[in-house]
Amino acid sequence: MAAILLEARAGFAVDEEPLNLLRLTSAKVESTTSPADVTAIARLTDGDAKTVAEIDATEATPLDVTFTFGGGVVAPEGIRVTLPEGSGSAAVRVEILVSTASAHAGFRSLRTDPLAAEGKPQTFEFPTTAARWIIVRLAPQPGARKVAAAEVEVIGREGEPKSHYAFAESPAKAFDVLTRLEKTTSLKLAVSDDEKAMFAKAKAGRLTPVEFAEAALLASGVVDAGKRKEYLKRLDALEQQARAAVANTRTPAAKGEALLEWLHKGPISKGYVARQTGLSVIFDTGTFNCVSSAVLYNVLTLRLGLDVRAIEVPDHAFSILYDGTRHMDVETTNAKGFNPARDKAAIAKFEQMTGFRYIPDAHRDQRREVEEAGLAAIIYYNQGVLLSEAKRYHEALVANFRAMSLDPEFGSAVKNALAVLANWGAELSRDGKFQEALEVVTTGLALAPKDAALVNNHSAVWSQWALSAVDAGKPSEALAILERAAAAVPSGGFEGMQSLVYIRPADIRMREGRWEDALAAAVPGFEALAGEPRKELEKWLGYFGQEWSAALAKKEGEARALGALRGFVARFPGNEHVTSAADSHVRRMAFGLADAGKFEEALAAIQGAKDLMKDTAGVREASLYVYDDWAKRHMKDGRWEMAADVYVKGFAAYPGEGLFKGNVAYLAQEWTKAAYAKGGANAAAEVMKLMAERFPGLTGLSKSGGNELQRPVNARVEEGKYEEALAALEKGRQLLEDSDAEQTYLYVYDFWARKRMEAGAWEEAADVYLKALARYPDAGMLKQNVAYLGQEWTKAAYTKGGAPAAAAVAKVLAAKFPGVESIGKSGGQGVARVVHDLIGNGKFEAALAAVDQGKEFLPGNEAQELYFAAYDGWAKRYMQDGQWEKAADVYEAGLGRFPAMEKLHGNIGWFAQEWAKEVAAGQGPDKAVEVLRALKQRFPGLQNVARSSKNYLNNNVNALVRDNKHEEALAVLERLKDLAEGEADVERLAVFAYDRWARRFIEKKDWDGAIAIYDEGLARYPDQRLFEQNKAYCIEQKSR
Repeated sequence: MAAILLEARAGFAVDEEPLNLLRLTSAKVESTTSPADVTAIARLTDGDAKTVAEIDATEATPLDVTFTFGGGVVAPEGIRVTLPEGSGSAAVRVEILVSTASAHAGFRSLRTDPLAAEGKPQTFEFPTTAARWIIVRLAPQPGARKVAAAEVEVIGREGEPKSHYAFAESPAKAFDVLTRLEKTTSLKLAVSDDEKAMFAKAKAGRLTPVEFAEAALLASGVVDAGKRKEYLKRLDALEQQARAAVANTRTPAAKGEALLEWLHKGPISKGYVARQTGLSVIFDTGTFNCVSSAVLYNVLTLRLGLDVRAIEVPDHAFSILYDGTRHMDVETTNAKGFNPARDKAAIAKFEQMTGFRYIPDAHRDQRREVEEAGLAAIIYYNQGVLLSEAKRYHEALVANFRAMSLDPEFGSAVKNALAVLANWGAELSRDGKFQEALEVVTTGLALAPKDAALVNNHSAVWSQWALSAVDAGKPSEALAILERAAAAVPSGGFEGMQSLVYIRPADIRMREGRWEDALAAAVPGFEALAGEPRKELEKWLGYFGQEWSAALAKKEGEARALGALRGFVARFPGNEHVTSAADSHVRRMAFGLADAGKFEEALAAIQGAKDLMKDTAGVREASLYVYDDWAKRHMKDGRWEMAADVYVKGFAAYPGEGLFKGNVAYLAQEWTKAAYAKGGANAAAEVMKLMAERFPGLTGLSKSGGNELQRPVNARVEEGKYEEALAALEKGRQLLEDSDAEQTYLYVYDFWARKRMEAGAWEEAADVYLKALARYPDAGMLKQNVAYLGQEWTKAAYTKGGAPAAAAVAKVLAAKFPGVESIGKSGGQGVARVVHDLIGNGKFEAALAAVDQGKEFLPGNEAQELYFAAYDGWAKRYMQDGQWEKAADVYEAGLGRFPAMEKLHGNIGWFAQEWAKEVAAGQGPDKAVEVLRALKQRFPGLQNVARSSKNYLNNNVNALVRDNKHEEALAVLERLKDLAEGEADVERLAVFAYDRWARRFIEKKDWDGAIAIYDEGLARYPDQRLFEQNKAYCIEQKSR
């Protein structure tokens, strides 16, 4: 099979994410070779690679699992297998087959691959294919009785696969479109009626063996019906000989192998010829290639009643013989090519003969199975390749569309047809045949309007045509072409290209140094052009002016260049690009002088040519650059005073300039740094004085010396040499303003104290803060940090030695810092932190003891809060563990110690409610009542416990009334009335129950029933006025 022009690429589509088809809700196991292992087979597709399926299988009978999709079509495009790690029975090979016919027939193999012995997922891609049934086949290791896999996924999408056919017209209509190109080639390439009939048969369904042979002969170029009849007779004779050759064989495999050997001894004995793709040529010469030999083999095999098909890959074709779902590759170019994977010598001979590698080692992801029409299509396709190589493009296109007429999904033919259209149009354009190139490209776009190469070529041909007219010196013709191009391709940018008609020849003259000629070539464009093209030409004038002036300055001097620019600006007034070019030239001239150290000349040049600059802002900007560059040059060389002189001149010319202010500050910083390094603080102070005198209006210059002092001070601090840092600070104090000095002193003291705190040297840290406060007694930051020292020191002492140790620290702190109010709180904060830590760690008794020890440090009611936190946390921990009695003991102990603590009262009531709720849910309402009664006795007079009991009673009675269980509600009330808060509470609930009961009768207008309920209520509560009123209402209603 000849090499294709543009290779079709198979694999996972990129328009949307594929999914695992075996996890679809419609996916079901139709059948399996191991029906007893239903549970194990389910583990193959459960989405969990940790569950391993180990199923009965042998080399002779591998595991087959057939999946169905509820009658729907899916489009698989890959299979992914995950093997178990370290399994002795892991699968060694996987195969996937599909069918659209039935669960038992019509299967095609999509891919067969060996599996690596590893636990990571292994993915194998193949061309997208339609399927209603899928077989996954797993082969076990040699001699094994089981096969294992962790997960099997079939990757694809629901629904029919996306078509490879990339054309807007069907193949039949495409032939009509291609007739447009007859003018270009002077060829009439009509499709014969016999071909049209054959294409229709292929579209209707699978070709019969006789139709297949005729299709192959038509594709081979035998269009004469009489000649085809002769070849078919010869084929009938070969069939009889083939039957005799396989007569003594029984199995399909044996027949297929015998047929191949017989063919190589007779009909195709003259040998392999790479480009011999026609079936008819085999009869005439006995030579063959992979396609023609596969065609003859399949024609005869089908006539023998066997199931044979073909495999197409980008550079090869061969046959595949099926026996049910078992199959064998047939390399028809080799007498020993039947099932070649079993014979390495046969593979080597095949590869030596054809130059192709055997398919299991190449193009696995592009292997495509085709039937009879598809194999005949490859003949047309190969002819198209050869015709394209010979630059017979029109014939090549027709050949490719003939191939697609038999096999619309023939991706290689689709790609080649598009490549022919693109290549043909490009070649015609290169040859200057632009109108013909457009005819080819527009014909291609009529067939494939969205093809990127054709869309691009369409614009490219127009562009090349227009530029060729420009280069030929025909501007009017070029503009006419571009006008047509803009109409044909509105988005092609051809209107903007109109400026190139004048710019392109002008650029050529510019490169040759012919400046006047260049301008003369461009200027006519201002008469011819309008809109955006004219604007582009105006922009080009700016570029021209910039290049011209630079060339003149280099060759004849700046005076000549400036004179030319003044004339140029005058000739094109109002052109902003010309003005910018002049402005740029002046800047380039001035900056060049500055770069050469000629700063005064640079400033004079700017003033002398300021008429060529855009505005005064530009003059200022350029001058500022020169002044600043001048000063920085002095600074770089250490000429600090000269740099200052330059900035003085700059301020004189441009007072208040922000750029100068910033850079003078930088000068002060760098000059002071150099002076400090050379002569210390006094030298730095002298520089600061000089800068202040020269620049009296600038603030912040006085800080430059301070910055230099900060560096050595900070360095001593980082080294832990705090006394030296303070000494350096004292020595250079004159360089700092008061606020900066205070901030630096505080930084040194605080850093020193914190380092002592980190080392646990608490008293040393306190002494450092004492020194700091002696210097700055009102510093708030120091007082805050002393408070922090007190907090941390007290905490450490308490942790180590308890309350006595913390008390001792507190006394030391109070003595050292009598004026720091917050220091007195540090002991209490330490106690509180320790207590909360103990509670958090479940050490409740220790927490109570800690409060006892440290309560003298706790202000106000803070000790009470901590006691509550300890008791309550302890009780709640027992509640979480379901130890309700122990929780009650804790609350009882807390109440015994603090009988008036309201928070304990409240939480004991909540505790009673939660305990009753828990018991009611697990042991029933009677047990819950027992709990509440016991708690009322245990905590007599505790209002919150009584309220929880009352609420429990209320909830139960209300629930029964809502459920219309009124008698039961009254019975419960009578039985549990000791939970209520007195007789009034019981009466309130009883009245509610009786009234709701009576109202049920009132709703049904059963007045007697309602009266009877109210009478029962009055018997129990004779003074209850609600009953009397409602009873009277019922009697009145009854009398109506």
